[in-house]
Amino acid sequence: MRWNHDRLILMPPDPLVSVVVPVHRGEATLPRLLASIRAQRPPCDELWILETEPTPTIADLARSVGAEYVEVDSASFDHAGTRTAAARHATGEVLVFLTQDVVLRDESTLSSLVGSLLSDDRIGAAYGRQVPDENADPVAAVKRLFNYPDRSRTKTAADRGELGLRTPFLSNAFAAYRRRALEEIGFFGRRELICEDVLAGATLLEAGWSIHYEADAVVHHTHHFGFGQEFGRYFDIGVAHHRHRWILDRFGGSDGDGLRYLRVGFAHLRRERQWLKMPDFCLRAMLGRVAYSLGRHHRGLPRSWRRHLSSHSGWWDRFESDGD
Repeated sequence: MRWNHDRLILMPPDPLVSVVVPVHRGEATLPRLLASIRAQRPPCDELWILETEPTPTIADLARSVGAEYVEVDSASFDHAGTRTAAARHATGEVLVFLTQDVVLRDESTLSSLVGSLLSDDRIGAAYGRQVPDENADPVAAVKRLFNYPDRSRTKTAADRGELGLRTPFLSNAFAAYRRRALEEIGFFGRRELICEDVLAGATLLEAGWSIHYEADAVVHHTHHFGFGQEFGRYFDIGVAHHRHRWILDRFGGSDGDGLRYLRVGFAHLRRERQWLKMPDFCLRAMLGRVAYSLGRHHRGLPRSWRRHLSSHSGWWDRFESDGD
């Protein structure tokens, strides 16, 4: 029995926790993340660092903190397949996935997330709150405010009428899974361009599991994408939604969220008195919608366009031949 903030959570005694971090060119960000992981109380039982385009710097850093270090050939890296392989090799009953550019806020962040996951036997996955870095661009911060509210919630498939596509939403930037739940659905599968986490969330919900959002487990995380990077990311999301149309059929689309996103963004920029950022915010929102639509209809585009518009051009070289 452990206390987690103001809630009493019943937990199995000392569940084994494995933390998995894929890394690519992480010299600037990984040291901060590893320092925050080492500060966790209680500590995790196992840490895996999976580096694409391996470097001696990251290898030495991983080994200095006792992590299992794995070199991943860039030609074979996949958002789903690489995480699936790591999950199969990890020994934890709880599998926590992080990205290299997050920082755990305090020493109880990991235990708060794991505690929320294990607070109910029906919860198959839990994800925490992402807040902007202190130096985050106000426009980049909007996405964190939009996707990560300050109130915790457990979601089931029955919530699709209220939440739509936000029902299966979770993020592998900071998420924890029960091993047996992931095993039941085949982990994250073999290959996905992007959104392997949302696909897992939707599959878990369909299998009768629930997803918990824990607002008290907080990481700092902000993307500072250029216009091209942001366009590519939304294009890839559109492709993922096309590849798994059943998720939209089951949970609904994201059209209703467009206006809500604009309201949240405008309100945030007004509060911060960032009037000059309004055009940038509007342009990014418009480009995101165009990119997403192109991704949804990518099968009608020339192959060279798909590769050029995507933020993961190499993925198309490996996998497009099978008709996706």
